Amino acid sequence: MPSRNGRRAGRRAPAAPNPTPAECVAMLADALVPHNSSVSALSLDEIDPVCLDEVYGTYLPALAAEQALDVDALSAALRLHAGLLRPCSGTDSAPAGFDLSADDTELRQLLLDGVLEIARSKCKPGLAAGDVLTLLRILRAMLRAQTLQALSRQLATAAAALEPYGGGAGSGAGDAAAAAAATEQGRAVLWCLAELTFVLVLVLLHGIPFAGLRCDSPELAAAVAAERAAGVEELARGLAESCVLEHAARVLLLLQARGPQGSQRREEWWRLAAGFLAYGGEDSDASSVAQTLREVVTEPLLDLWPDSRLDLGALPAESPAEVAAALTGGLPQALMALVCGNGTGALSAGSQCIASELLTACDARFLTPLLAYGDPEWAAAFLTALGSAQGNGPAHAQAPPPTEQGAAGVVGAVVEALRRCSGAVLAGAEVGPSRVGAAEPAPLQQLRRLVAGAEAAWGCLPPAP
Repeated sequence: MPSRNGRRAGRRAPAAPNPTPAECVAMLADALVPHNSSVSALSLDEIDPVCLDEVYGTYLPALAAEQALDVDALSAALRLHAGLLRPCSGTDSAPAGFDLSADDTELRQLLLDGVLEIARSKCKPGLAAGDVLTLLRILRAMLRAQTLQALSRQLATAAAALEPYGGGAGSGAGDAAAAAAATEQGRAVLWCLAELTFVLVLVLLHGIPFAGLRCDSPELAAAVAAERAAGVEELARGLAESCVLEHAARVLLLLQARGPQGSQRREEWWRLAAGFLAYGGEDSDASSVAQTLREVVTEPLLDLWPDSRLDLGALPAESPAEVAAALTGGLPQALMALVCGNGTGALSAGSQCIASELLTACDARFLTPLLAYGDPEWAAAFLTALGSAQGNGPAHAQAPPPTEQGAAGVVGAVVEALRRCSGAVLAGAEVGPSRVGAAEPAPLQQLRRLVAGAEAAWGCLPPAP
């Protein structure tokens, strides 16, 4: 748990003898969101740190470990989740939103994650139908509690706080402190949205818990199916009406504009960006969100090239920090999922919009760093997937998608860049693995092998656009 040294002694609600985990969670929820309107709500800073540590470290994990939750336990956990998302009063350095002190931001995230772990712990295949029904009811209750709307308001506040500092930290110490607080707020809210939406998408859209579902009766199976269908409808409506993903894309852009940051922060940023690629198009304005996400993920890598020119001689032997952060943050896997699902009907309408946007916008300058420094197996599979998307791949390739022309342009540009790279390095020599010199930088060796592999798979390389 984060240190909270220096915080004033907090109040602690009187506890019943030997309270259950659900009762302890309920006490914290009551402190944040009192049942009685005449009782003032407490902030995290006003609550006994020992109580908070116990809720996060003991009571929430105990609820997550239970096979079945009763109504009281579910109610307590959901009220705690709602209370943690309530805005707090603003300070001189930031508008109303999350508590922006480093300690409280981290603590709030830990507690929210503890509540989500109750749902995540049941998000696995082979569950009994009753457990799946409980999971679906937890998620639907979160949606009905206006969670997405609350996060949307928080993101709008974070965007407003970040706007004045998009190009830097400001000129004075006060500006720097305000910019740091705004940045922390943006990251905190994005993290909350990413974690929540991950669980919602995994359960409602991908249906992970429904694999090998054990139902004791047709009536129970029908109840599970109805609950899931209602959850999907509520998720789609909540994403569209709240515009939460549109605000999230804006915050990602503003955080990116804050300039160079530490490697851990960049990896965190890329994890958020890659996560939003998976479901960012479920907004009511999918096209606008897709365009913003395209800008979010392509610009940091496009900026690596001097004078915006694809000069492979400029590639260093070691992965540049931004490329390493993108690779660690999951960008390759997100791109692969979109490319493989493009045009197959496996993607939702919003995700298909994002896939189409990326296929028409990604060029060799964006993809070459990922192919050169990424996992060799991923790079080869990704290049094959791009070729398969345009119908030039092996016999088991997927059918050409509606964006065939765009996909062909991406493949042609990437392979032509690899051909030019190999030609420059080999000065006209034959392209093949046997020609790779031991003294050559590893990125160029990998690019040459990719060219040879593409030739072996397709018989000839796709033409440049």
